[in-house]
Parts: sequence; structure tokens; C-alpha cells
Amino acid sequence: MRVAFASPPLYPAGLLALVAESGVEPAGFAPADTMPLDGMTCRRFVADRPSALAVLRSLGESGLTVDTNPDHIDSVGADLWVCPDGYLHRVEVRFAGTTPADPPQSFDFKLTLHMYDFLANVEVVAPQGATDLIVAPR
Repeated sequence: MRVAFASPPLYPAGLLALVAESGVEPAGFAPADTMPLDGMTCRRFVADRPSALAVLRSLGESGLTVDTNPDHIDSVGADLWVCPDGYLHRVEVRFAGTTPADPPQSFDFKLTLHMYDFLANVEVVAPQGATDLIVAPR
């Protein structure tokens, strides 16, 4: 059973889990440049076209309304930034293309996730008068 959370609100953990389950081949990401991010020098890994398309398909399978037909995709990219602390700090997915229609419809999409403060203590204080939200299992 696969549960997906790609309809708003978008949860980074859920999107990353979908990508991890998508069969994206890690070898399809080549090491590239470095950049300062969150006080560290982080390495960027750049996906080849098949791996970037696999990431895009995982977003489409999650329920996000995107055209994942490779024949309609003119450009696609996926970059991951891994930092010396061992965490994935940034993910960027972008694609553009044209959906056949009369007239043809062009589209472009960019999703950037920035994750940080992994070990920080997070305190969430409910506003005054808040009530519990009961969510039925899927």
C-alpha cells in the first residue's frame, strides 16, 4: 500500500519519500559544484535526464497534476544538495514542455525544498481555543 501526500499542503518528507520509492537510480546523479548552504559547504548532485524524468514521474504518481509524458517534456532537471552533516538540505526539480492541444499549451514548473535545523527542538504552541483535529486513517 502506498500513501501519497502531494495535494496541498505539500509536505517535504512525503515528497522525498515518494521520490525515494520511485526507483530513481542514485547512479543517475553526478557530483557537481559546491555551494555554501546553512553554514556548510554542500555538494550538488545533478540528475541525468532518465533520473530526472523518474523524479518527475514520482511527483505525477503522487497525485500532483503534472504532465509526465517524456514526449511532452522539453527540459527536465533534478538537483540534490548533500551537506557534510550527512543530511539532504536542498532539492530542486524543474521541467518545461508543451502539452498537445489546440492550440498547444506550454508549461513550466519548479519545486524547491530547503530543509535545515534537523536536530533543533521544535515547539508548537496551539493557539487559544484550538481543538484537536481527528484524521481518519487512509
